[in-house]
Amino acid sequence: MRPAGPFKAIVPVAASAPGSTQPGANITAIFHYKATTASQSSKADKTGRGDVIRNIGGATVAFRVPVTVTVTLGPKTATCSTAFTTIA
Repeated sequence: MRPAGPFKAIVPVAASAPGSTQPGANITAIFHYKATTASQSSKADKTGRGDVIRNIGGATVAFRVPVTVTVTLGPKTATCSTAFTTIA
């Protein structure tokens, strides 16, 4: 995860299976904020990579935000998690 300028977060995702990329995979990131949960979706490009970009302007400062990421292509689904801490 990396900052995307003021009040945004980017979750970079590489959709792949052993020996191949997964272009066109659906990517959903669920952000678990202090008082709410929000989701943002994206799609993997032809190389199997995609970014989920989320505005986090209203997030509580210094709060750790867990993020659950799910990648789906046809009947295949994979899930992982990451987190970031908001800063002022």
